[in-house]
Amino acid sequence: MRLDGLPKLEDIREMSEGQFVEAFEMLRGRTKDWTEFTPELLIEDSRLIFVVRCGLGITQREFSRILEVDRDSIRSLEAGRRVIIHKGPARRWTTKLEDLLMSQKPSLDIGLARLTQFKRVRHDQKLVFFHKPISKMSQDELKQLFDITMRETEGFTAFKPHFLMGLPQAFTIFRLALELSHDRFSQILEIDQWTQRGISSGRTPIGFRRACRLARKLEDIFESKKDITFDKILRSFSAFSRFLHLDTASGVVQGLRLARKQPLTEFERRISKILLEASIDFDVHAEVDCKRKILSVDFALPEPSAPKFVIEVFSSGKTKSVGSSLLKIREIDHRFRMIKLAMPDVKTVMCIDFKRPIILDLARKSIEMELIDTDLLLICDEVIKLPDSIQKMSHTTP
Repeated sequence: MRLDGLPKLEDIREMSEGQFVEAFEMLRGRTKDWTEFTPELLIEDSRLIFVVRCGLGITQREFSRILEVDRDSIRSLEAGRRVIIHKGPARRWTTKLEDLLMSQKPSLDIGLARLTQFKRVRHDQKLVFFHKPISKMSQDELKQLFDITMRETEGFTAFKPHFLMGLPQAFTIFRLALELSHDRFSQILEIDQWTQRGISSGRTPIGFRRACRLARKLEDIFESKKDITFDKILRSFSAFSRFLHLDTASGVVQGLRLARKQPLTEFERRISKILLEASIDFDVHAEVDCKRKILSVDFALPEPSAPKFVIEVFSSGKTKSVGSSLLKIREIDHRFRMIKLAMPDVKTVMCIDFKRPIILDLARKSIEMELIDTDLLLICDEVIKLPDSIQKMSHTTP
C-alpha cells in the first residue's frame, strides 16, 4: 500500500520539486505538524522517511547515527527495496522519529535544497554501464571495467551490496580474476549458471537480499587472493574466451540438495537438542516452497510442506562484532519476508550466537532496528527459551 500523497514513482527519490512539496505538506498534516508519528503511517509507505530526512537537511549517515540503525537499512527503505509491514518494527522506528522531531522540525526550503543536492550527487556517482558483452569489448573497455571494479572494491577486499547491484558486470572481472569458468564460478557462488551469466551481462538485476549474500561469498573467496592485476585478467580472458560452457542442470536445486547433506554446525546441533528435549517436531536444512522459488531454511516446524515456524540460526566468530554481523542479519530478515509473502501466518525466528563478549541489551537494541519481518529474536543463551516462546506464539492469534 502506498500513501496517496506520495508520488506514484518507482523511486520517489526521483520526484520533482512540485511532487516533493505535495508529499511534504501531506506528511505535515498526517503527523499533526510533525508531532505525532503513528506506526500505521510508516506501514502505509516506508519510503516517507526520505521526505522526513530531506526536510531535516541531514545525510543518510547522520540519519542512521541518530536513529541508531545501519545506513544500508535507511537506503533500502528510502528506495522501496524494503518495506515495513509489521507494527513491532514500525513502532521502533516511529518512536525514534518522534524523539528526533521533538528537537527539530522539517523545513520545506531545506527539504527542497537537500532533494536537489541528493539528485545531483546521485547522478554524479552513477557507475558506467557497459552495453555490450565482454566478448565484444575492446581492451580499453575491459581495462575501464577492471579499474572501476578495483576502485569500488578497494582492491578486491570490500564487496558492497549496492556496488554489486549498480554494476553487476563486475562479476565478469571477479570470475576472470579467479580464473574460473562460468560453471565453476556459479558453483562457488551457489547460483545456477544461467543466473550467473545473466548477472554478469547485466540482463538479470540483483535484489538487495541476493547482493548481500553474494557480497559475503565474494569476501570469503577473495580473502586469500593477492596481487590481482589487469594483465592477469587479460590472460584469463584469453584462456576462457575460446570455450563455450553449457550446463542445463539447475544449480539452485543441486545446491539445496547438497545443503541437506551438510553436517549441522555446533549452534544448529544445540538448537536441535533443545527442540528434541521439548518434544517439538522439526525438519533441519529444510526446503520451503515460497511459490516463486524454493528457499532452504535451517529449521522448519513441524515440517517443511506446511510450516508453522521457520528458524534461521548463525554463529558469529570470535572476532566479529554485532555491527559486522548486521549484513547477515538483514539478509536473514529478507529471507523471512519472502516466506511471509507466500505464507503470512508463518512465525519467523532468528537465533544468533555471538562468540565475542557482548552487552546483551545494547546488542538487542542495535539488531532490532534492523528487523522488519522477524517475529522472534533470541541471542546467545536466550535460545533456551525457544520451546516456551514457540508455545506462546502458537497460541497467538495472527
